[in-house]
This record gives sequence, structure tokens and C-alpha cells, in this order.
Amino acid sequence: SVAVDHSRRIISSTASFQGNRNDRTIMLYDSHVRGVHNSTIPKTRVSFELLKKDGTSIKKGNKDVFLICDNGYRRWKSMIAPFGLTSMREERLWSEGLELVRKDVECIFRVMKARFRGVRY
Repeated sequence: SVAVDHSRRIISSTASFQGNRNDRTIMLYDSHVRGVHNSTIPKTRVSFELLKKDGTSIKKGNKDVFLICDNGYRRWKSMIAPFGLTSMREERLWSEGLELVRKDVECIFRVMKARFRGVRY
């Protein structure tokens, strides 16, 4: 399990686990995920605007910390996962946008593989 920011810096990484462990089990041993879930990771206030269906916007502030993940993780309030199969256009667009943001982690793995070509996995 690896957590990165949008600048593609690694924030946290868990130790290696046996191949039969899944993400739901590994996240229980990940200190960063547990810290976000238990609210021990420092919070920051970020202001942003939400756009309503009628076109007006609302200015909001958020101080919570969230992790973007895939659907293999536990359904904790601190974990944001895409919607599963849905016929609603808004939910599908949300999920597609979330998938684009998750590409940061995939890019980190690509960079690490290129940097350490001689290391066998």
C-alpha cells in the first residue's frame, strides 16, 4: 500500500505482505491509513466551491483528511472509492474523475520500476 500526493511524492508505504493478503487486511496494519481513519493525521483547512445543480455555487471549508482508493478497501468514512456499477450519469462521471486522480499512484510505480530496472520483483 502506497500513499502519494499530487506532486508524486511518496507519503507513506507499508511493509511487504504475503501474496494471500488482500487490501482489506493490509490496511488494518498500515499506520498511515489507521492515522487518517482515527483522525491522528494533522488536518488542514481547505476552502473550495461546490456547484449546485441549478448552477449556483456554495463556498465550503473542509478540515478532514481522506484517502482515495479503489473498491478493494474497507468502507470507512475516510476512504473515498468510486461507485460500483451505476446507471446514474453523475455517479459515473464522479467515478471516472476519481480514477484519473488515482493515476498518480500508478505513475509512481512506473517511475520506480524505471529507476530500479535491475531489481527483480
